[in-house]
Amino acid sequence: MFPRLFASVCALTIAAGAPVNAQDAPLTSAQPAPAAAAQSSWTGPWIGFALGHGRSSHIMEGSLETRFVSGSADLLDLDGRGALYGVEAGYDFAVGPNAVVGLQVDYTMSDITNGTSVGMDGRLISMAFDYALRPRSMSTIAARGGFLPTESTLVYGLLGYTRGSFRGTYTMSVNERTINAMSGEYSYSRSGIALGAGVETMITDNVSLKVEYRHNRFSAHNMLDLGPVQMDQRNSMRSVRAAVAYRF
Repeated sequence: MFPRLFASVCALTIAAGAPVNAQDAPLTSAQPAPAAAAQSSWTGPWIGFALGHGRSSHIMEGSLETRFVSGSADLLDLDGRGALYGVEAGYDFAVGPNAVVGLQVDYTMSDITNGTSVGMDGRLISMAFDYALRPRSMSTIAARGGFLPTESTLVYGLLGYTRGSFRGTYTMSVNERTINAMSGEYSYSRSGIALGAGVETMITDNVSLKVEYRHNRFSAHNMLDLGPVQMDQRNSMRSVRAAVAYRF
């Protein structure tokens, strides 16, 4: 009896250690390759909200062209700083295991005000001229492209078209009384280019955080046209912004 029981135990042990047939193997889900996972994370639409700090510069240039006299000069350089805030959206494509290209649009508003004041005080009369210019908003459409040093981080550059809206005010006063005929406000819009660079990193599967530097430069705006006497204004803005984006 003992030999028969021993033989039975040996048979069961061999059967337990034998390889399982393919049809009896447990099913396991295939895990995506690292390159495919990176492509999936960076391909698709996204929306975001940005906050930042900007510095705007407005340079006034005057020129005089006559038959006998000609010349030009930088008349005034207004410089201001302030906060920026805006919304943005875009679509990215992973074109390889380490490269991403995309297109984005954004709308930015600011509370930056550039201003100057010129005054003259005398015994009988005092005069003052106050001038302020504010870049109210900017709309930009840009292409961007970069590389992935890691699966979750993108280093990119940006180039696009931008359009800015500006509002200016000026006030002339004599003995602290405003001269309405020489005071008022005006607004204008100019187009230009946007250049930028930044770093974006995924902090969850669908949320990314980016930090970006951008330079917006606009075409000249003619403020005064009196034939031989011309006055132009050139506007630009440099900003650093942080944005949180949700990727669908």
